[in-house]
Amino acid sequence: MRSHRREGVVRRGLAALAALAAGVVVAALPAATAPSRAAIPAPEPGMAMLQVSVADYRDSDTTLAPLAGVTLGLFLVEPSARIDAVNGFATPDATHQLFFVCVSDLDGDCVFQVPIRSGVATVGATQTAPYMNLAPGQGQGVPEGTRLYLASLAAPNGYYANPFWQTGPLSPSGGDPLIELRHVWQSPRLVANTSYLSGDDWISSPGLQTAPQNTAPNYTRRIASSGVVAFSRFNLDMIDQCGLDVAFIVDVSSSVATTSAGNPDPVGRLKGAMDAFVDALRGTPSRVALYTFGTDSPAYGTMFGANSPLVSVATTGEATAFKNRYAGWTTAGWPTNYTNWDRGFAAAADANGPPGSPTHVDLAVFLTDGNPTVYGRSPLVNPNNPNSALKDTTSGYTRFRELSAGLGSANLLKEQGTRILAVGVGAGVAGTGAAANLRTVSGRDAFGGANFLEADYLQTSDYVAAGNALRDVVLASCAPSLSVIKRIVPATGPQFDGDGNITNAYLPGDAWTFEGSSIGATPVAIANPVEQTDLGTGALSFDLSFGSEATDLVGQIRVEEQNATAPHSTFTPLPAQTRCVERSTGADVPITATPDAGEPNTAFSVSIGAQQIVSCTVYNQEPPRSVPASVVVHKMWELHSAVGVSSLPDGAQPSGMSAALEITGPDADTLTPQQWSVERTGYNLVTPAAESPANSVRIDEQATIEGMPGCTITDRNIRPGPAGPPGTDPVDPGVVHPLVAGVNEWTITNVVSCASTLTLIKDVTNGVLDTPAGENLWTLNAIATPSVGVLPLEQFSGLTGVTSEVVPDAPYSLREDRPAAAAPDSPEHETYHYQQHDIRSIPLVYPSSSGSWDCGPAGTTSRDFSLSAEGAIIVPLGMHYECTARNTTAFMTVAKIVDDGSADPDDFRFGAAWIPPLLVPEAQATVHIFAPGEEQSLVPGQHYRLFETDAPGYLLTSLSCEAGGVAVDPSDFVLLPGAEVACVAHNGRAAIAATGVSTPAWLLPAGLLLLLLGAAGLAIGRRRQRRFE
Repeated sequence: MRSHRREGVVRRGLAALAALAAGVVVAALPAATAPSRAAIPAPEPGMAMLQVSVADYRDSDTTLAPLAGVTLGLFLVEPSARIDAVNGFATPDATHQLFFVCVSDLDGDCVFQVPIRSGVATVGATQTAPYMNLAPGQGQGVPEGTRLYLASLAAPNGYYANPFWQTGPLSPSGGDPLIELRHVWQSPRLVANTSYLSGDDWISSPGLQTAPQNTAPNYTRRIASSGVVAFSRFNLDMIDQCGLDVAFIVDVSSSVATTSAGNPDPVGRLKGAMDAFVDALRGTPSRVALYTFGTDSPAYGTMFGANSPLVSVATTGEATAFKNRYAGWTTAGWPTNYTNWDRGFAAAADANGPPGSPTHVDLAVFLTDGNPTVYGRSPLVNPNNPNSALKDTTSGYTRFRELSAGLGSANLLKEQGTRILAVGVGAGVAGTGAAANLRTVSGRDAFGGANFLEADYLQTSDYVAAGNALRDVVLASCAPSLSVIKRIVPATGPQFDGDGNITNAYLPGDAWTFEGSSIGATPVAIANPVEQTDLGTGALSFDLSFGSEATDLVGQIRVEEQNATAPHSTFTPLPAQTRCVERSTGADVPITATPDAGEPNTAFSVSIGAQQIVSCTVYNQEPPRSVPASVVVHKMWELHSAVGVSSLPDGAQPSGMSAALEITGPDADTLTPQQWSVERTGYNLVTPAAESPANSVRIDEQATIEGMPGCTITDRNIRPGPAGPPGTDPVDPGVVHPLVAGVNEWTITNVVSCASTLTLIKDVTNGVLDTPAGENLWTLNAIATPSVGVLPLEQFSGLTGVTSEVVPDAPYSLREDRPAAAAPDSPEHETYHYQQHDIRSIPLVYPSSSGSWDCGPAGTTSRDFSLSAEGAIIVPLGMHYECTARNTTAFMTVAKIVDDGSADPDDFRFGAAWIPPLLVPEAQATVHIFAPGEEQSLVPGQHYRLFETDAPGYLLTSLSCEAGGVAVDPSDFVLLPGAEVACVAHNGRAAIAATGVSTPAWLLPAGLLLLLLGAAGLAIGRRRQRRFE
């Protein structure tokens, strides 16, 4: 039950009728409301309550976290907004007056209490909790049926609004083009004492058509929303250092491989742009991770493989190894994929560690050729078939839903401390509309030609230009600097390629220390003169400053390796192999590394200009008795559910499942963090002890499942070898694993059992069926659509509260059924006077559904509006969802006024005749006859005609009706859900009415005799109070 009429409801109704009969206009008083989300207040007396969910970053696969402190406003006229110093917030003016204001609370709820009254709309005052400072008697308010526009006014520091988004189909055309739409919503037609919830009643999917009607093709599809108003976070500043950990988030959707006469190999150009960026990072202490996205991330297709973690690109060999991950991509055979911005960002965020951790990313480079067209994890019904139908069949289109989802996942990366650079390539993301979409997921500053370090997003004509821009971003962050890369040569000696480069050196397993100093005539300041190499790259960077704006200055920097103590003292320096290059143009220009006269084996100096980037690689050879070894641990997840067993590599599992790897060595027997599937080097099998941190390893993980109450880890096992089937040995950090020469691999598999469950709930919001017994009159059903092939879980039904396991990630149509046979005036018949809340698209997406539902994780205030407004739900793996069907009726009462007190009130009766088309079966469309003052329920949305039955000796002289301060035509009227129409019928004796006899002076002051009924003669008529307990 969502709303409950208060004690004294009879007195409330009679008082309203008495005032109306006396010619006094009053606003209807409320029925108390108990929203399903406890933090949301009920409508105040005579008011409509509008609730808005305000959101920030993605906190699960299906929800966004709340955002407090946002100021929203309601306007009668759609407000103007702009992208400028006010960050896209609405700007009220004389034409666009601000009516009402609210501020979101800690749950992200922004609540308006809008007075409903007669007359013209009147501007209200700013509202603050508990939202009770406005009342109908104060004069502010709007008439019943008014629709108001919602827009953003302000947000906490660090957030900005998005005034419009570009929307449109996969293939725009003249009949369905790309269109920019304001980031505003129009409310439903407002009725007093009624709640309007974000995602259920408005800000929904599908969206609500405006009045006057918006002429954009597929308008309600374009503005389909996730049920939240989401705000973008300010982008982080570019990190002030040379050498970055970068997540390369690359769009590989179908359009990327579209050829043309001028571009026969678009994939080749994409790879060229990626190469240019990687080559710019080469020679610096940088690592790069690759995340592909299309329909999901990783993108569908064996061509792309799994997403890859951060790996060093400091040396030419390492950069080449990274580029080989995508070198095999070809235009021919390019897989089919939609464009899922949400999953591109989310996949990178899932792997992103906290700042300072081995998995943290400094910069996410987001490379895309088109707007988002799908959202969420695994959006296809059959994830193994790229041509499968979409779970959300109204997706496959750039809508507010896809953009807000991408915003949420981009905000998550920013919340984790990662800067985003969005790069739009080609015609698909050209123009101001696409720029607004790129701005949404990155930041407010567009690239202006020179602001490489400040720009949040840029648009280029092709991938060549994109590659050059990305290269310039890296180079701009490095000049002037000196990078030192440390590599170890095996005891057998170096091997060379045709250009004299060492090819068999490897990354050290521990940190090496270098000291830099300025020794030339031109002083050069070094920010941190003593630095250690990074464990992930084996490199460091000295940030330099010349203390002058002059660009032609040249300094001399001395670099000394600190290797006087073991174990580094046992590694032989190879000063003759030190290689230095200058890279300010993006190309490698060899420069001389001059050995130090006093320490020629461990120190050297180089010249560097004020605008130059120098990178030097320093080699040491391992001791003769070294037998190098390395350790790699892979991660697999084995998921058991109603549809069987699936094995997923780490990164492809649901976001609520995570595991962090820890291993020992090579220097200490302490468990320290390590990335999955990333090699840790530096182990040495030739050691004094039989078991030591250098010739053995201990392995452990920290695995957690959050926000998935139906999932449990039932087993954790480890086996030697690359990623594959699970082993039988339990994960035990106390077990010492001996190493062999070369690469040592293990795989840890977590076995997880998951059950997805669904509960169906009936919520009658008002009237005589607003009781537990009344709500039990409906049968609730869930039907797999299409069939899921799991017979016990194909469908279930029952009364409110019925719960069943369902197939995860499968659409279920939701339907309520009323009693088929219902006698007049029975509780069963009364169900036909209620209408289920319904904002489904026409034609229906799920024809077997009965209306819109309110769905979300059980026991939380989070909602999942992906399909529920269309009458369906997809329950994610391991989740327990509740779906509620909300039904509401409308009411009519008639006051009887006569000119002669001799008439008995029971002589008068009224009826509401149905005007086709009927919204209920014809057998249930019976005309109900009711007495004056008696509340009669009516079907919302159904047209009726009010009439009076025969009253011998009396004629009906006038009949007038009013709902929410607005006059209603009694000969043809229709009521909104929850509305109450109050009518006054005037009767006179047939003779008096015919002859026009004047009104006696002894009547009531209004000139009429109000028939007083009841034992004490103090009430109007009778008010029917049937309740079905």
